[in-house]
Amino acid sequence: MILANVAIHAALVSSSVLGPAAPPAPSAPPGGDECLSRCEVKGGSDGAGGFSVIGGSSAAPSATPAGGRQGTAAQSVTIVATRPFCDLVPATSKAECLAQNACAAPDQLQTITYTTRPDGTIYKSNGGCRRYGPSQVDVQAAALRATERVIPSTFAVRIQPRSGAVTQIPLIVSASDDQARDVALNVVGVPVEVHLMPSWTWSFGDGTSQQTSTPGRAYDGTDPTQAREGYYVQHTYRSKGQVRLVVDVHWTATVTRGDTGATFPLTGQVLREQAVNLPVREARAQLTH
Repeated sequence: MILANVAIHAALVSSSVLGPAAPPAPSAPPGGDECLSRCEVKGGSDGAGGFSVIGGSSAAPSATPAGGRQGTAAQSVTIVATRPFCDLVPATSKAECLAQNACAAPDQLQTITYTTRPDGTIYKSNGGCRRYGPSQVDVQAAALRATERVIPSTFAVRIQPRSGAVTQIPLIVSASDDQARDVALNVVGVPVEVHLMPSWTWSFGDGTSQQTSTPGRAYDGTDPTQAREGYYVQHTYRSKGQVRLVVDVHWTATVTRGDTGATFPLTGQVLREQAVNLPVREARAQLTH
């Protein structure tokens, strides 16, 4: 596994100096906390270009530290910094690292905690899952707003025959060919990948409606009375009059956070709607391209 080749991961287990143990990262090998060079982390470098401070300071009682190093009955320790676990792997491996070390909450990351003891030595240990970056609620809301901006506000609706519907003859309807798509966005400072998926609801104005996963197709010469089910989106009116044909496109989405690697469904959906006032006549008609 790729993480086994990263030396820093050998230290990602709970340190007794920090009190109750946090669950180890899923791929972290067993072992004691690791003593770093004196003041190395205080200087702002752990060999990976510095660290992000997420934690604060605390004092915790200590038993004999793992690895046989003798502690005091009530040793005071200071949390120098807590940084995301997967920041320590090469950028090309980060997505795999995030997937292998996912936390239960989408806005949390497995972390490493650096602590300093009274003698000045620095230790690193597993910091467990901690919230990182904006909250999930904030990301959800911002992603929905951003998605509304990238989806076109209008779309085209085609009806055939173009002059309107004719009783007892199928009316063929179709909409702009919107496809599922992936959109890269940045919301509240978090890079996200949004996978958009459309579906359609056709309300024919006579009390009937139909839902489809495709936008239909224009008449192509295939007899609608002989075409396989779902080949066209079609409807046959039984009486003449004026109807209002309404087409709704429902966009749902899944979102992948670039900072934590978590994927989740987007709360809410984006709705786009178009309406056509349609005459329904009693006459004979021929479908054309």
